[in-house]
Amino acid sequence: MSTRFEQALQSLEILREVNMVVVPIAPTKAMIDIGASVGGVDLQIAQIVYEAMVNFHVLTPVSASRLDA
Repeated sequence: MSTRFEQALQSLEILREVNMVVVPIAPTKAMIDIGASVGGVDLQIAQIVYEAMVNFHVLTPVSASRLDA
């Protein structure tokens, strides 16, 4: 394995350790289908929800995006 690839894998592992994952900016059709089914909503709403989750950091200041209970 190349050094860069190993570094990328280490970065992904660090993200997992803090309960984070990397997801595509645009969901696949299968992702939207499953989201709609699980959420009991139509495909358009499932798409909107996914995009809102992915773009949350863009729409919300960092201090407000923390879910400190």
